[in-house]
Amino acid sequence: MKIMLASQYDAADSDSWSGIPHAVATSLRKLGVDLAGQEPLPEGAWSLPLKSFQLGSRILSGTEMLRERHPLITASYARAMNQRTRRHRSDAILSLGTLPLANLHPESPPAFIWTGSTWASMCDYYPEFAHTSRRSSDTAHRVERAAIDNAAHIFAASSWARDSLLSDYAIAPDKVSVAPWGGPEPSAQTMPGPDAKVLRLLAVGRSWHRKGMDLACEVAAQIRDSGRRCQLDIVGALPPRNLVTDPDTRTHGWLSKRDPHQRRTLQALYSRATALLVLSRAEAYGQVINEAASIGLPTVASDTGGLGSTIRDYRLGKVVSLDESASRATAAILELVDNERDYLEMRESIRASYADNLTWRAVVSSVISIIERESRAPE
Repeated sequence: MKIMLASQYDAADSDSWSGIPHAVATSLRKLGVDLAGQEPLPEGAWSLPLKSFQLGSRILSGTEMLRERHPLITASYARAMNQRTRRHRSDAILSLGTLPLANLHPESPPAFIWTGSTWASMCDYYPEFAHTSRRSSDTAHRVERAAIDNAAHIFAASSWARDSLLSDYAIAPDKVSVAPWGGPEPSAQTMPGPDAKVLRLLAVGRSWHRKGMDLACEVAAQIRDSGRRCQLDIVGALPPRNLVTDPDTRTHGWLSKRDPHQRRTLQALYSRATALLVLSRAEAYGQVINEAASIGLPTVASDTGGLGSTIRDYRLGKVVSLDESASRATAAILELVDNERDYLEMRESIRASYADNLTWRAVVSSVISIIERESRAPE
């Protein structure tokens, strides 16, 4: 089957958009798909003027104009995608996110969306969308609706995203499937029990506040106050000045998977960890939970967005309420390591659930099957 991959992100870059476009493209090819569209869709000639307008709106009115959701930008995406589709003679289009399909050409092949969220679910949820102007938000809703209407089928990365499609956009249930963002093949290595001398926590993310790195520091401090040594490794975000003073809290900066040494360092941090902490204040998904689950590492996460729903749906660890999340996470972690046999059984269960449901091979195979079925269906 010939599929055109449509995305504003670079599918050749394993660091772009949490590596999702790269992983999807790689998996499609491994499963025999004739794939085109690895390059990001261009914003076109209106990109620079709209960037200037966006900056002016931010400075003069304190509101945000969503450049990437502007009809002039989505029209540019559509022109490039339509040209590539004709050259490739694609049987179907797979759009990562909704925006590439907002201006779909009527003679295009069947088009499919794979998305981790909707505009309705993200508006006023992520900090960068908290001050969106009314006009820009209304435009974003229209663009989202047009893309959804143009799709033959939509893959939602979580039950949280699916629920928004059903409730906020009144999509027919048979037009939506849950297809989680995937991860690497599960590790066959023997999983260690909790270290009796030191409890090792890992937190990974680029945004200090949204990813709850301050809460992770609170958890580590509370565990130390309980009399146990706790080592916290933070990858990605760097703290505000003088915020992290405990020698057992280490910040590593961003570790790129494209760099062999940094990739090995990151893998070693996952392998040594007792648990992954993801205490995000807002999170549509959180790819790090798949990295952890692939080696059976339990995640303790805040119950928000697709992060919370995915951990619950696939039993990848424990979720805690955003209210008092640090104290609740501390209690959850201490409960995790209280009994070594229970801890090891949980790790085995997490790895088994992950292997059955969340590897890129398993998820993309399911996506291909639905695309093939829907592409053959009579109009």
